[in-house]
Amino acid sequence: MNLTVAGVSEWSKEQGLGPCRVGVRGFEPHPPHLKMNPEIRFWICANARVEATYIALNLEFSLRKKMVLSKAEKVLREIESMTKRKVLPIIGPQKGQVLVDVIQEIKPKRILEVGTLRGYSTILMGKELGSNAHIITIEIHADEASIAEENIKRAEIPPTVEVLVGDAKQIIPELKDTFDLIFIDATKSEYLDYLRLVEERLHKGSVIVADNVGIFADQMRDYLNYVRSSGKYRSRCVPVGGDSLEVSVKL
Repeated sequence: MNLTVAGVSEWSKEQGLGPCRVGVRGFEPHPPHLKMNPEIRFWICANARVEATYIALNLEFSLRKKMVLSKAEKVLREIESMTKRKVLPIIGPQKGQVLVDVIQEIKPKRILEVGTLRGYSTILMGKELGSNAHIITIEIHADEASIAEENIKRAEIPPTVEVLVGDAKQIIPELKDTFDLIFIDATKSEYLDYLRLVEERLHKGSVIVADNVGIFADQMRDYLNYVRSSGKYRSRCVPVGGDSLEVSVKL
């Protein structure tokens, strides 16, 4: 027998027991005066309870996930709306989808972000991750880092997030973690410096995503030559709109 609600109901009709309803004790036949073998009733009711519990737990999980995502999405939309009033060099929703796709594909547990700004990309990545993930994000400007911390707190994303304030070139050498994903969106002429500083903390399969490699390609030519020609990475350029991202996988 198919043990789903629909399956048991169909079986009940085939057995001449009439349609079934879900009661406190499980499935009950209609009309209620019809007799059912006690062993069959017990078996159906036991399986009904198991399925009902499974459905309830999955529903609760889905609702909780939806609530988390809605808070994160709300903060993302707020930050996006700010870009209409002032210049905020965030990755944005279109290019951000490339980053989301990478997150969903490799499911990283340890992430380093260079360039926090308002926390947009931190939240964008974090909403795709579980509570067992950890994000370290570096922002050189204390005022932006403070705003980012507040935005990240309001977004209520599952991972733990550590916002470090200062020059990434000085902070990265002090880090002890091994990273699954690096996202770089800071001073364009220093991309290669950031990568070389963290390179010993990468493993085979670690992914580096670099933003703005289209509009600022002339400022990061050394970085692009390195990830494309050093033999240490498998790298591809992903054009989005009038800009591009470079996605590089450690070999």
